[in-house]
Amino acid sequence: MPKTTHCFRGHPREEYTGKNGRCKLCMKLWREKSKPEGIGNLCECGCGKLAGVYLQSHPAKGQIKGQPKRFLPGHGGHGSLAERASKTHCKNGHPISASSLYANGACKQCVSEKAQVRRGNKTPEQKKKEVEATLKWKKKHPESVRRSHHRGRYNLPPEVFDKMLFEQEGKCFICSVLFDYLTVDTTPYVDHDHNCCSGKRSCGICVRGLICRGCNIMLGAARDNITTLRNATQYLETQKCKVTQNLFSELRATAHTRMGLENPSSPESRCSAMAATV
Repeated sequence: MPKTTHCFRGHPREEYTGKNGRCKLCMKLWREKSKPEGIGNLCECGCGKLAGVYLQSHPAKGQIKGQPKRFLPGHGGHGSLAERASKTHCKNGHPISASSLYANGACKQCVSEKAQVRRGNKTPEQKKKEVEATLKWKKKHPESVRRSHHRGRYNLPPEVFDKMLFEQEGKCFICSVLFDYLTVDTTPYVDHDHNCCSGKRSCGICVRGLICRGCNIMLGAARDNITTLRNATQYLETQKCKVTQNLFSELRATAHTRMGLENPSSPESRCSAMAATV
């Protein structure tokens, strides 16, 4: 069979044929036609966009390849845009606002209540298995757990945390201990200003640095009070053991006075005085 010089749409093969032997222009037209906004009926939510067609068949969901879709992704199942804009409460009576709805229009509080009901209907064996599976996953992926903790509690993305750790040369900002995850005392802790966010969570803006566990406990005990920390520094520099030295000297002087010693520095005089009292 002689080789054709053009594809079935009339595109010259020498110019547009790819490595797989197919016409590049035909493939481009097919991809544009397969896009959701390219063909199909209008989205039933009222947005005015084309919903597209199903590219794969899912008989269980009632989806057949090539048939037009009813809704665009995130637009379906919750009424038209005009109906949703006129509603002030969901079907369960929860107030509707921009922050109380997901992108698909579902009420966040309704979804949370349904999840609580599902969790409450589980047997103790199912709950135990879920806990064991969670602990097993956390033990297997400690880095993911740490990054999720930093993002959820301190609004600290992984790249920002890594940058802070690099700028501090992997050391505590206060005591310069080298960080590692082998022990709890050398694990980096995220420190934030409690005057901005008083609880355990942070907005991310008030994060001050990375410190070790001991320094974190020290700042927490001092309640971030600079005067208290300065007094502690002055106390360590000036007091040392003067108080105990003065106390012991007073006790010795009192004991020597009771034993009748005028010069308590001589051991012989101490022994003779003790023998005389006996």
